[in-house]
Formats: sequence, C-alpha cells, structure tokens
Amino acid sequence: DYPDCHALLLPDCGHYVAIENPADFNRAVLNFLAGVQAYHTGG
Repeated sequence: DYPDCHALLLPDCGHYVAIENPADFNRAVLNFLAGVQAYHTGG
C-alpha cells in the first residue's frame, strides 16, 4: 500500500494517453498539480 496514492484510468487509451485523449489527460494533470500546490501551501 502507498498512502495518498491515486490511480486514474482513462478509457480507450494505450501508451500515448496525452495524444489519444489530450483533454482528459490535461484535466488529470492540472487536477494533480492543484492538489500538490494545495498540499504544500496548506490551502
């Protein structure tokens, strides 16, 4: 087990998720980065 670990499966994607489904990939990355920012700043 890895605490605070999350997995996200994007449908109909293979090895090139950023190319095959850029909208969902970008949204997932931005959500991840927002969480990292909130974690480190306490907000």
